[in-house]
Amino acid sequence: MSMKWLIVFGFVLLTRNALAERAKLPDLAVPYALGVNIHFTDPKPGEMKMLADGGFKSVRMDFAWGGIEREKGKYDFSAYDRLIASLQPHGIRAVFILDYSNHLYDDGLSPHTDEGRAAMAAFATAAVTHFKDKGIVWEMWNEPNIKQFWKPAPGADDYAKLAMAVGKAIRAAASDELYIGPATSTIDLKFLETCFKAGCLEYWDAVSVHPYRQKTPESVGDEYRNLRQLIATYAPRDRKIPILSGEWGYSAGWKNFDEERQAKYLPREFLANLYNEVPISIWYDWHDDGVDPKEAEHHFGTVHNAYQKDADPVYEPKPAYLAARALTSTLAGFKYDKRLAANDENDWLLMFSKGDEVRVAAWTTLKGEHEVTIPAGEGEFKIVNHIGSKTQIASVWNTGLKIKLSDNVQYIIPAKSNELLRDAAVFRPLKVTMLPQAGEDDRTIVVLLEDSMKQSEKLSVRLHENGKGMYWPDSAEECNLKPGTDVGYRTVEMGCSAMGSFTTAVEVKDARGNLVFNLPRRTYHIVTVGPLNWVKREYPDALHVIADGDNAVKSQQTISISDIPKEKGDPPFVPQSALKITYAFDPGWKFLELRTGVDEFHQIKGKPAYLGLWIRSDGSGNVVRARFIDSVGQTFQVTGPTLNFKGWKYVTIPMQGEDIAHWGKGDGEIHYPIRWDSQLLIDNASREKSAGEIWITGMMLVE
Repeated sequence: MSMKWLIVFGFVLLTRNALAERAKLPDLAVPYALGVNIHFTDPKPGEMKMLADGGFKSVRMDFAWGGIEREKGKYDFSAYDRLIASLQPHGIRAVFILDYSNHLYDDGLSPHTDEGRAAMAAFATAAVTHFKDKGIVWEMWNEPNIKQFWKPAPGADDYAKLAMAVGKAIRAAASDELYIGPATSTIDLKFLETCFKAGCLEYWDAVSVHPYRQKTPESVGDEYRNLRQLIATYAPRDRKIPILSGEWGYSAGWKNFDEERQAKYLPREFLANLYNEVPISIWYDWHDDGVDPKEAEHHFGTVHNAYQKDADPVYEPKPAYLAARALTSTLAGFKYDKRLAANDENDWLLMFSKGDEVRVAAWTTLKGEHEVTIPAGEGEFKIVNHIGSKTQIASVWNTGLKIKLSDNVQYIIPAKSNELLRDAAVFRPLKVTMLPQAGEDDRTIVVLLEDSMKQSEKLSVRLHENGKGMYWPDSAEECNLKPGTDVGYRTVEMGCSAMGSFTTAVEVKDARGNLVFNLPRRTYHIVTVGPLNWVKREYPDALHVIADGDNAVKSQQTISISDIPKEKGDPPFVPQSALKITYAFDPGWKFLELRTGVDEFHQIKGKPAYLGLWIRSDGSGNVVRARFIDSVGQTFQVTGPTLNFKGWKYVTIPMQGEDIAHWGKGDGEIHYPIRWDSQLLIDNASREKSAGEIWITGMMLVE
């Protein structure tokens, strides 16, 4: 081997060693995984102590380029030196956001020229050199996918070029510093994929996103899963790149929200992130930014806005602060271990361990209370509520620990080591969905199994026939999950009519006969848009698509029922026909409504929990919704997925729960029976010019 190649080989080894020795992200442990956003470099007296007492171990703060480099090539880090000095006594690490533009370069716009990118790379080099070995996480920008933070308009290619330039500079100057990005607003897969294709994962130690929503925190799971698969597609070989929740909170000022609901969601957000293997979760915000009751942005804080000099504590705690403190103190030093098996996938039982000790955080996403039994040996248990203000004692003899779950987290603490609880069965992240396939006679149903563990395994699927709308016998059939995939399925024949219903339960067992999943008995109602061959034949003019929103915003839209063009990569169980909607929106507020002129199609049977349907998405980022009216005239609007994916996907839209918007006179509760207003809405969420086509079929309500 020549000397030249020895030098190159040695450089590669040194680079790999530097990567291996780079500062580490925290384990999935409490409180080290939890943090909060701040907006200061000089905390007020007593403020940092109160923040630390809440259990927050990271703070995220703008590292403002324009304020640090006021003269070309000269950097003043003194404000951040003071901030680091205030964090260190409390063991709190900083997440510094390398942002925003600098008036000295690119006319004050976001860096988009070689000069601007080089200037910011030089700024980043100076920063990581100055603060080397302080344990700082350096984040590339904040929400560059929205125009509020990337001027004059978002551009994923421009951002990726900047992130690459800064990444190369940081690795050259201080290769062991943590560098992450892109801190997107929501989990914007389209923007993220552009960054990944450009090579950003060569330099990033983690992918940061801001999973804001007004739905329950647990709803983030599928989005994390999709992002994790995308990272795996583009990540350098043999590197596992984690996801960070870089900013996410719930405002007590949002409609249908208050401080109690905010406190309910804070621990569930942190716990759901730990379950999804997110090593850092940053809550937005530390304290309220104002006091205007009509301004939602003022009410994200864990404490109120007013600083109380000479008081203890120096801010008035909101219930959210109490919830954070209860979580971090009750589970301090404990690491996330596993999710325990439960009879209902909506019940969350997360176990944390420290040596032989275990503790459980327990709640449900269902409304109301219901009793569950947790496997546990004889002993005494302390049960602490979500804000740490109430404790009860329970004793177990030989029947397990019976507790009532609610949508507030409870912490279960055994008085002594409990072997039976420690060895309780693990929740299998197996998702079972009944799908309409809509064959030639519209009588085929698919049982779809998805397993994020991606294990190679034979599973036995058993469907229980109860004489309602089913042809298949009460028997089991094998369904294979193959290595490298997470999907298995079996096809069954249904006997209901095109507008009919059927009822069944599903059991899934492994090759050893152990029950790994139980889908309780449910009733499935096929909606008009499901069996499209039948609709086209019997009611050729039944379906319409109309535009709504701002009358001044122009749009074009068409609707037709067509056979689905098959493309490589389509699931083999996608239906044969679909409803094709084309659209073109001008900039502004506009959305499409799918409606029917047939009275019988307006009715909704039973009390459905969710609406399921097949969508072939164009990756537009538009949002899917539906709207219905109850028996007292209230209108309810429910929100489904964001169309940030391409190709076919079966999606669900909740028809019950606390995340549903409503208007009209009434109490906000759904009074049955209900009827459709619009079976589907396609909302131009970005309010920018947008055009494309969406295919829809297989709509089914699940009760």
